[in-house]
Amino acid sequence: MEYAMTIAMMPELVPASPPGERSGGRGKKYEGWDRILKEYGVTKEDWLARHRIQGGLCGICTKKIPPYPGTRCHTDHDHETGQFRGLLCGACNTRLGWVEQVGLSAIESYLVNSDGKGSLFNLNAFGGS
Repeated sequence: MEYAMTIAMMPELVPASPPGERSGGRGKKYEGWDRILKEYGVTKEDWLARHRIQGGLCGICTKKIPPYPGTRCHTDHDHETGQFRGLLCGACNTRLGWVEQVGLSAIESYLVNSDGKGSLFNLNAFGGS
């Protein structure tokens, strides 16, 4: 896998644990990496390699994202296959989920059929005036 080779070649780029890895000094272990492996089948090394491949940027809007999973950096995956797709900022992750539910064709139809004056439909086509 290309990720494993990347991580092996650049171990100095592996970040320290994310903030809060040890919660309040109480020894509570950060569970993010274990959850990523369990839910998506992605190892910490593969996740970090993907972060480097994306240049530390969101895969959609190119906003800078932190090098650990959390509310500001999401592990994007296909909800049907479970396949890991990449890393997204929180805003793009939310928007992508919405687009997947609504569908690109519905959005495209709205944009194409809108007359730009706040009216989606030509009312004359429906017997209106």
